[in-house]
Amino acid sequence: MKRFTMLAALFLNLAACSAWAAARPDTGSISGRVSPQGVSVRIIAKLEGTNHRVPENIKGEVVLDKGGAFTIHNLPPGRYDLLFLPQGAAQQEYMQDLWSMIDVEADQTTSGINLRMTPTGSPHMVDEVIVQFRPGTDAEVIARVLSELNCIVKRRPLDLGTGAFYTVDIPDDKTVEEMIQAFQAREEVLSASPNSIYRAM
Repeated sequence: MKRFTMLAALFLNLAACSAWAAARPDTGSISGRVSPQGVSVRIIAKLEGTNHRVPENIKGEVVLDKGGAFTIHNLPPGRYDLLFLPQGAAQQEYMQDLWSMIDVEADQTTSGINLRMTPTGSPHMVDEVIVQFRPGTDAEVIARVLSELNCIVKRRPLDLGTGAFYTVDIPDDKTVEEMIQAFQAREEVLSASPNSIYRAM
């Protein structure tokens, strides 16, 4: 009986240590999903705007063998980029992708980072559109429009003085063409277009 009690206590201690290691209280997490199923991809969480080839810039990573859900734990609070790098045969089939402006807070999980990988032969990115809001559009109005269309800002807005350009992630059940029409129907939007891929001749 004593031996059983000692083993049970050891098991509980190990379980507690594993839970602590999976999600330390002073850190946060990023979660999401990669499609299509079957694609092998390495996902790197790096400090926003930094080079992933510098080891200290990488704060976490995960490798998915067949796409699907992912969570990167134990990230210090801050703002991150997620770099999606196809692995193995997928390197010839899909393009790498970048998702920026991901804020991580202690004891919180930033979710909804759902990415559709773009095939190498596609004329444009399949999971995003570029939206230009009219000059002077309030940030709260922009946030409301994006929320109503179930879109998330994917990269830092580019402001050329004629209205900021936003690269936004679109819902997984919508096409680029459908979302361009949806944005163009909004009076707050000046233009919406695919994020075209230009290749050297």
